[in-house]
Amino acid sequence: MEKSYYLPHASDAVRDGEIAAINLLAPRQKINSSQGTYHVPMNNLVMAMTGITIRQAVDAGYDADAVHLLNEHLDGHSPSNIWMIYERRTHQILGLQCIGKTRDMAEYVNIFSLAIQQELKIEDIEFTDFYFKHGYKDPRGLNRILARLVRENER
Repeated sequence: MEKSYYLPHASDAVRDGEIAAINLLAPRQKINSSQGTYHVPMNNLVMAMTGITIRQAVDAGYDADAVHLLNEHLDGHSPSNIWMIYERRTHQILGLQCIGKTRDMAEYVNIFSLAIQQELKIEDIEFTDFYFKHGYKDPRGLNRILARLVRENER
């Protein structure tokens, strides 16, 4: 986003401190902006997010849209809801929010955080070499499924 926001986050503070130490003698490492990446495990529920929500994207002036995925395991006991926010014209990834019982879905939040930081489009990560996701009804991985949903959303 163009505007800076105060976002207290322990991992950002630690990272920025380490970078400050590296740069004591000479500037060698850039401090990247924060995407607000969080993972909140609660009993048998996981919440994770990175980037901005659809409301924040629209309020910031993006021509944004969102796709939703109900990601289900074959056993039917571990569904997860995933929302990806993107800019319509460019397909630049703006945010990802997840909630559900699938423990490993938070791994994708880190991938999408890096994608946001590097200003990648969904097509840039659609066919990346991620391991096969066993146990899901659709094992292709969230990056590929979400890219398909973006294309379907534009029809």
